Order: sequence, then structure tokens, then C-alpha cells
Amino acid sequence: MQTPRLPHRGINFMKRFLITTCLLLLMLVSFAQKREALLYKAYKANSLNQLDSFFNHWLSETAPISTAAFNTLSDTVQNIYAVFQNFYNPIDIDKTGGSEWGNDIYAKVKYLVVQTDIRYGFVDTLDKDLLIKNKIDRYTKGDSSKLQSLLQRYNGDIENLNNNFLDWPEAKTYYTLNNFRPKLLFTKPGAVMLTPEYENLLNQFLGSSHYKLGTGNIMAPATSKGESEKRQRFLEGRIKIWYGHWGGYWQLLSYPSVEKITFDTKFENALVDYRLVYEGGYAYFKKINGNWTLVHAKRTWIE
Repeated sequence: MQTPRLPHRGINFMKRFLITTCLLLLMLVSFAQKREALLYKAYKANSLNQLDSFFNHWLSETAPISTAAFNTLSDTVQNIYAVFQNFYNPIDIDKTGGSEWGNDIYAKVKYLVVQTDIRYGFVDTLDKDLLIKNKIDRYTKGDSSKLQSLLQRYNGDIENLNNNFLDWPEAKTYYTLNNFRPKLLFTKPGAVMLTPEYENLLNQFLGSSHYKLGTGNIMAPATSKGESEKRQRFLEGRIKIWYGHWGGYWQLLSYPSVEKITFDTKFENALVDYRLVYEGGYAYFKKINGNWTLVHAKRTWIE
């Protein structure tokens, strides 16, 4: 039996498909080679001007989302963008709880490195006052003497009592929004997006030579050394990066980064869990007159 032949139309389609695929692959390879060449050439020449060429190329490849594209997004995704944009400002870290490193970590950088994925989930309520009231009610069970005893424990300091009786709820499921491209509310410093391609490139460029956690001081985090340290210092002519606290990895993002955003179901309140170098906390937002407004932020943990 003879093998049936594809119609000419099918053959032409396959040819076009294969040609298009090959061209796309060639383009991707070309972009990757250009990124790598620009970075290594700048380092070899010890040239910040050439390093700017690398970052300008990065900027052109990872532009923020356009207004037209944003308007096509779902209500959930638009709220994720809005909360992030109102939260994220490395130039004013004090706004979101401060840092052990001070408020001027990024005062001299020319570019910020921004995350391209973000986790989000939903709970029934994030109304702060209601959460506190419900927990106190469960604790006292309507017994006024228990309530008085509770107040005495905190010396009548209602704010301190409330802070100790605030447990933020966790969503049962958190989802991940990929290819996140926020348009920041400020223009300087410039912002590049840490896509997987650029993350891999920077990790390969920086290498992994480091002093182990606790070297010289039991409390000292791991730090880069040798060629890795030289390359870190070169990149820090334009950005600020950190070697991972525990060793063996780089922290490339410009902090604070968002670990996750939790919304209540009506998009009235939002809780941002964030990391800031080797510590982190939360920022509580309410939607007021249609705009996400920061109500309270606090650092709550450190590595």
C-alpha cells in the first residue's frame, strides 16, 4: 500500500511553520548572544558607559505593560498591578517599614531590577478592626472580667493589645501571575524586569565564589569573594545586588520585593507580604475612593 501524500497546501503550511520556527529560534539566540556580549565586553573594558549599553538593551527588551494591554486585563490582575505600583518604591523604604540598612540603599543606583512574577490569593475578609474584634471576642467569650484582665495585661494600651491580637489570615491557595511588567509611579531610576533569561545571565556572570555564613563573625551572612566579588562590584556601578544570606545564591532584585498579595473577595483590603534583603514584613492597604492606599506597614522577621 502506498503512503498517502499530503496535499500541496499541507506541505506549504508545514514549510512555512518550520521556517517561522527556525527564524524565531535564530532571533532568540541572537538576542541572548547580544546580551551576553554586551555584558562581558563592558566588564572586560571596565567601562560603565558600555555597561549602560547592556542595561539600555535590557530596558528595550523588558518594557512595562502598555496602557492598551493593561486595559484588557481582568479585574483581579489590574488590582495586582495597582497594589504593587502603590507599594513598590525602593527610594523611600521608610514608607513601608524601614530597613536595617537605612533608607538610602538605592539612592545612587541608575537602574532598579524588578520582579516578573507575583503570587496572589483571596480570603473572606482583611478588615483589620473586624479581625481584631473577632479574635478578642473568641478569647473573652463575652466575659467582661476576661476583657478587663486582658486590658490590664497591656496596661490599658489599646493599640498594643490590638497589635497582639491581629492574626492576618492566609489564603487556602495562592496563584502566580507570570510575565508581570508593572509601570512604576516614578521615572528615575530606570527599571528593568528580571526575566528568566536575564536572571540566568547574571547568575552565570557573577559565579558562586563566596565566604560561608558565619565567616569571621557568627552573625555574618555569606558574602561573595574573589572574581565573584569583583563582578558584583562592577555591576554595582549601576545597580545594587546582594549575595544570599545562607550562601550559594544571589539576590538580584531591587527591594522590597513582593512575596505575595492577599486580597479580600470584594477588593476592599489587601495585604502585601514583602522581603527586604535579609528581612521582611507586611504592608496593609485599603481601597479608598477607588485607589489603593497604604494604611500600615511593619517589619516582622529577619533571617
